[in-house]
Amino acid sequence: MRSLRVALVLSFVGGLGLWAAPAHAGPVSPLLEGFFDVSDEPNSAYLNGCFVGSDTGSDAGFFDVGGQVGGVGTGGQSITISYDAPQPTSASRSTAKIAVKQSQFATLRVVGGAPGAFDTGTLTVAKCKVNGSVNGTKLTGSVSASCGGNDAFAPLTADQGASVVAAFAGSKHIKVKIDASTGKWSLSIKCKGAAIPETTM
Repeated sequence: MRSLRVALVLSFVGGLGLWAAPAHAGPVSPLLEGFFDVSDEPNSAYLNGCFVGSDTGSDAGFFDVGGQVGGVGTGGQSITISYDAPQPTSASRSTAKIAVKQSQFATLRVVGGAPGAFDTGTLTVAKCKVNGSVNGTKLTGSVSASCGGNDAFAPLTADQGASVVAAFAGSKHIKVKIDASTGKWSLSIKCKGAAIPETTM
């Protein structure tokens, strides 16, 4: 939409001929912009990747933070948990840093591969917060997720929940707990490492 509006304005100004005032480009903002991918312990057996970034140069400018973790559950089942902050409660930029936070109602998706494949779909979880920041000068970043309650793993059966817990039992930075008797659970993820700027096509 932005490019369409620019094209219309340029054609209108061109039609005015001598009536058109000369265009002057404004200063370029030095504030950090873009998305950065972060990989926590890249040589670990556990997938633990995250991202932080902003896209304020478009009509639908936004900030976002999230990530995905993966491991092997019971019976060799692949398990992935994706988390995201689609509605940040706070965000900021400086010349060196982007910081994004969603203090509640972040989203989770839990997927198990074969055998016994399952997919919770994207769930909005009340007690779920996601925080992240990236330093564009040092090219470092960190993201954390902390969630709990009984409204995210509720779609899972007891066996599926056990597979999710087993998938991350040995990880230092990914902790999943499920109380089968009460249905309460908790999830804690820490992702920290070198930040790689995403390239745009």
